Amino acid sequence: MIKKIFIMILFLGQILYAQSGSSVIKNLQAKFNKISNLTADFSQDIVDLSGKKEMTIHGKFLYEKGNKFRVELKNILIVSDGKTLWNYNKKFNQVVIKKLNGDDSNFMLQKFIFDYPKKCNVKLVKNNSLKNGYSVILTPRNKKFQFKSIQIWTNKTYMVKKISIKNYNNVTINIQFDHISLNNSLNNELFHFIPPEGSKIIDFR
Repeated sequence: MIKKIFIMILFLGQILYAQSGSSVIKNLQAKFNKISNLTADFSQDIVDLSGKKEMTIHGKFLYEKGNKFRVELKNILIVSDGKTLWNYNKKFNQVVIKKLNGDDSNFMLQKFIFDYPKKCNVKLVKNNSLKNGYSVILTPRNKKFQFKSIQIWTNKTYMVKKISIKNYNNVTINIQFDHISLNNSLNNELFHFIPPEGSKIIDFR
């Protein structure tokens, strides 16, 4: 009888651990430590205080370890090799170049998965709007960050599916990833940008 009670307590303890916010983050981090890159379709929208969507964009997202990423939109191309950030406006044939900074881009998955959780309180969200997955909310321990909270959704295998960033004006930026493909053969040139001949270059480095 005592043995059965012990096994039940151990089983319940494992369930509670599996459902904690910190364990979701640890599993998400373990997932990302096993992959070298990913590609996905993404959508991004901005929701104001009233809940109204101000803007929605769709594009292609490529990520590689070392804060390398590539964001392909209709008229905008954003590229990072982990050190430099290029933002190319195709319509105006203009490229802005700057050193990559942690606050420059919402596509630096490294900071959401590894950096911010160390500096935030992490709470599991029980009513997860994405089925067969998990959701956690990160709340900064101090106000030096530009965000009020970040919510991260994963699927059941702990791959990130959606990130919501709420600022202190209660405006929320939602980024959702779909059709995720892992560990592809990506050419390193995808994460470097050479400005087209004749383009206007604004270099802040």
